[in-house]
Amino acid sequence: MKRKWEICPPNLTLQETLSRELGISPLTAQVLANRGINQIDQAYQFLHPSLSHLHPPLLMKDMQKAVDRIIQALSKREQVLIYGDYDVDGVTSTAILILFFNSLQFPCRYYIPHRIERGYGLHGDIVEKFAHEGVSLIITADCGISDVDPVRRAQEMGVDVIVTDHHEISEEVPPAYSVINPKQGDCSFPFESLAGVGVVFNLIIALRAKLRERGAWGDGEVPNLRRYLDLVAMGTVADLVPLQGENRIFVRFGLEELTKGNRLGIRVLKESSGLKESVITTGSVGFRLAPRINAAGRLGEPQKGVELLLAQDRKTAEEIARELTDRYGSLPSEAYGLLDKTRLKIYASRLGLEAVFISESYCKLDFGRKIKYRLAPVSSVLKDIQGEKKILSLDPLSIILKPPAKSTAVEKITAALARMAEEPAVYLEGSSDSDREKLS
Repeated sequence: MKRKWEICPPNLTLQETLSRELGISPLTAQVLANRGINQIDQAYQFLHPSLSHLHPPLLMKDMQKAVDRIIQALSKREQVLIYGDYDVDGVTSTAILILFFNSLQFPCRYYIPHRIERGYGLHGDIVEKFAHEGVSLIITADCGISDVDPVRRAQEMGVDVIVTDHHEISEEVPPAYSVINPKQGDCSFPFESLAGVGVVFNLIIALRAKLRERGAWGDGEVPNLRRYLDLVAMGTVADLVPLQGENRIFVRFGLEELTKGNRLGIRVLKESSGLKESVITTGSVGFRLAPRINAAGRLGEPQKGVELLLAQDRKTAEEIARELTDRYGSLPSEAYGLLDKTRLKIYASRLGLEAVFISESYCKLDFGRKIKYRLAPVSSVLKDIQGEKKILSLDPLSIILKPPAKSTAVEKITAALARMAEEPAVYLEGSSDSDREKLS
């Protein structure tokens, strides 16, 4: 397929201003401008990310309320449950919360649902189980924003729920004690594209500040939150959120922590991934470290990932890392699936679309509020986007790629979709020369 390149016309005035004020080349200045970075302070922070640029966590709606409730639980020695998700974002979020509570000598429990048997999110019967066992506060990690009924059930049983999540918000918000999600319409936090682990980290920042005022650690060492950034960076990169704003800062400094490998579990994971002495990059995280943590969740043992990140003795860490690496290696299709999903999100984003993954193998693509969701296999959509099938020019709203005739793969796909009571498989494609150019 021939590629037709269109060069964005330069904004010479802005280019000159950025170049002069920041001491950068005109080319770099124009690249920044092309990416919508057109303010001096905005460009400086992009080029020189600093932890001092992080926004105050208390700007997030319900943050103060959540901090106060957790401090109450600590002072009364209540039973607290961390309820996480089974992907890397959820596992790192869960681990960070446990590590922070451990620094306070406060034991807490955690639960991550089985990916196949349970699926994503809070479950009413699990909430009931822990309520009967004495849990009075549940803190979710990377889940909960759509779990209205389970949260209501917790409320009925006298269990408070603090939801920390970053996923899109449905029409009805769960009746939780506190809901921390920067995507809430009335949330004043300036950056809404955090991963789940970024939301949790902001909670920890706010909680540490309040506890330090109260002398919670006495003469002991107050936790250095910079040391948590290895896990924040891993969850952020793995969840494919945009590396801008807060995320860029987290990843910038988190990669340094990952490279140092001060955390035993991370150090052993790097060794098992062939990265012992390597400088860790986003690629190292996305395609070497994160898939091994994901392997645990995919095989129904997400707690293995948490156990590795919390490990205190080398033998235990090595056993878990070896097991995760073996399982990851035994599932090459799963590994390729992660790579496919990563690529698909990138390509769909270039078309201004959102790829929503409903399972490891299938996704649906959001074509706009007035257009129904279309369902198709990840691998097939990826091939279509990359130009392996002929792209037809159709109505810009439908953006449909017509598959070749007598395609066995398409027949199988259509049959699978029929069994799922969905409409026939529909594929993503560019609908114009301009759309095609965005794919190159």
